[in-house]
Amino acid sequence: MNTLIICGIILAVYLVYSFAISKLLRKVNKKWYLGFIPVVNFVELLSLADYKWYNIFKFIIPLGVLAICYFGGFKEQFIYLIEGFSALC
Repeated sequence: MNTLIICGIILAVYLVYSFAISKLLRKVNKKWYLGFIPVVNFVELLSLADYKWYNIFKFIIPLGVLAICYFGGFKEQFIYLIEGFSALC
């Protein structure tokens, strides 16, 4: 039951995000249906900001490092790091 709820929340967030991106793409006279394709809509947003497509790797590498720290046995240190940053803000 919990898995079904989590999948429903993920689907709802994806749909809200996709509809927002498609509306944005429609306003700038791009193909609006590209907002529903996950990687393509990010590349379109990068092109709107005058970045090249390969700048997506600048965002993927830090997410991969965070995932390795979280799932690779450094979970306690990762949580302490996040708590330390939140205490500074």
